Amino acid sequence: MNVFNETIKKLQSEDLNVFDQMPFEDAIQVLKEKLGLEKLVEDLQNKFYLPIFKSVSVLYFIPGWETSTGAIWEHEKDKELGIKIVYL
Repeated sequence: MNVFNETIKKLQSEDLNVFDQMPFEDAIQVLKEKLGLEKLVEDLQNKFYLPIFKSVSVLYFIPGWETSTGAIWEHEKDKELGIKIVYL
């Protein structure tokens, strides 16, 4: 998470408009406990992240993104939606 957070800060310092999901992490952990991981992942992906992705033109992927289930989902959605993908 530190690498993720530092990458967001670096991109923002380059005057890029970067969505920062870090402020939502505490709430996500609470929901994970209440809903369970499977329901949370489905809801987060389809009800929270997908509408955001539909409004962006580029998404950045940090090295090692392939090890994250969420990032793999994001990558596939990006391709489906025709969003430009930048590998850092």
